[in-house]
Parts: sequence; C-alpha cells; structure tokens
Amino acid sequence: MDWNFWKLREANEEVGLPQDRTGLHFLCYLRTFVSVSVFIVSCVTDTEPDLQVHKILVTPAVVLLTDLSLLEQLKPSADGEFQLD
Repeated sequence: MDWNFWKLREANEEVGLPQDRTGLHFLCYLRTFVSVSVFIVSCVTDTEPDLQVHKILVTPAVVLLTDLSLLEQLKPSADGEFQLD
C-alpha cells in the first residue's frame, strides 16, 4: 500500500496540494495519534440530539517543498484551519 498516495490525496482534498509529487519530497512520518471528533446529530423526528464520537488514527508526514510555486495553489480548508502567513 502506498501511504504517500493517500496522504497526498488527503492534502489535495483539504488544501489543494497537487497529487503529482513534483516538488514534494517525503522526509519522515511522525508518531501516530488518535484524533477524536464529536458531532451532535439531530433529526426532525427526534426530540433529543444524538452525540456521536468518531476516533481515527492519524499519522502526519513531514514533506519538503522544493517548488515554492505550489504555495500559491493552496486554498484554505473548509473549516478554516489552514492559514498561509
């Protein structure tokens, strides 16, 4: 399994990082951790909202960008977590 493919796919979805790997060099992976997301789901027919907890394993990657023009192609993620300053 090519983990770099999946990491690039996720980065492409989140901030628009190109998946072609030109100018991107994987250096290492960081320690895997559990990310916890909590969602409140309410349906029209239910009177009480449902609390859902999702846990996913995340393994961050450290990547060297040798083509700095890639920075101009990045877009903010939908939740506003990415900032280029």
